[in-house]
Amino acid sequence: MDDEPDVCRIGRLVLTHLGYDIVIVHDGEAAIREFQNARSAGQPFAAALLDLTIRGGMGGIEALQHLQSIDPSFKAVASSGFSDGGNKRNYADHGFTAIVPKPYEIATMAAALSQVVG
Repeated sequence: MDDEPDVCRIGRLVLTHLGYDIVIVHDGEAAIREFQNARSAGQPFAAALLDLTIRGGMGGIEALQHLQSIDPSFKAVASSGFSDGGNKRNYADHGFTAIVPKPYEIATMAAALSQVVG
């Protein structure tokens, strides 16, 4: 989940290179909707990569709260382009298992997702 088209494009390239099937959304409401649709179809998401800050929409922290209210064991990776935000420093306090900084790097993304989905 990210509100910036270029970040989504790079994220798609990195994640598909790593072998993941992905769904891209641009805000928390869409993430929750796609999460529920996937569960209803019997193909639940293994994890989510959620941008902490979405301009004009629900960000990753609030979205993860909703996702974990549906499935308390659901895991997510926080994503942030801000270097000094308190939420980034305390990502685990908000329920995230890992964090990846922007711009994305393949090795960093692979390590974070390995931590989350094995």
